[in-house]
Amino acid sequence: MKKYDAIAVELEQKIKSGALRASERLRSQSDLATEYGVSVGTVQKSLKILESNGLIMSVHGSGTYVTTGSPESEEVVNFRFVDGNKRVLPVFLKVEEVNVINDDGPWRQHLGDGEIIEIKRLANIDLQFSALNSIYLARGEFDALLSLPLYRLDGHELTMLIDRQNMESDHFVYQLRGGILSERTCIINHLDPQSQGLHWEIFAYTATNQPNWYQKIELPLTDYSLEIFASGRKHIKQQLRDTTRRQPPRQKRDGTKRNTRDSRALVQGQE
Repeated sequence: MKKYDAIAVELEQKIKSGALRASERLRSQSDLATEYGVSVGTVQKSLKILESNGLIMSVHGSGTYVTTGSPESEEVVNFRFVDGNKRVLPVFLKVEEVNVINDDGPWRQHLGDGEIIEIKRLANIDLQFSALNSIYLARGEFDALLSLPLYRLDGHELTMLIDRQNMESDHFVYQLRGGILSERTCIINHLDPQSQGLHWEIFAYTATNQPNWYQKIELPLTDYSLEIFASGRKHIKQQLRDTTRRQPPRQKRDGTKRNTRDSRALVQGQE
């Protein structure tokens, strides 16, 4: 095995074992070169391998960060952020704590009686702004999640685990409103106290219309667009394939401009 392959494998193991977690910055290339006793060029080859696998992301002038998967269409579940150039922004999702609660809340009417698993996450979007995110699931169906280390629930892993329980989300209901952000959301986004933002609730259902999870998100106001999908991943993947499928060029007739249709998300708008 070549040196850059060996370094890539070791760093990948650290990421997958949770030793390096979402949004954490790797040591500089020169520091990694010193640590492994190789040239900076060898380290760069290793990092390119990890980046091509969606495990890290390089940010010019800032460094290299651990991701939780590349923002490809098959990983999109029910929403994504895009910039003015329609670039899908990567999201770094990191689980901070998992609790079992009996509290009443907006999740209760959706999930029913019994103990609830609460998963609190921090979502960093393109290293530009952060959102607080909590997911609520009925313990009866998802009790196995409690035995997993936190890093196993980072990023899209949680979605995969839910799907393996035959509880894949088929459609969603959204409730969005403006309001004052929590103190922590203001602090992590360097905002003034009592700043306004977006409070967002998501009610998820299976194909048989069974409620499977409730999610709440607290977002600061930004200039980025938010694309929201009302259907599950299978339908979204088809929508995105239809959108990105290249059509053969057509000649203009009578000097008129041909109209096109946008078949991407059901909703797209500023936050």
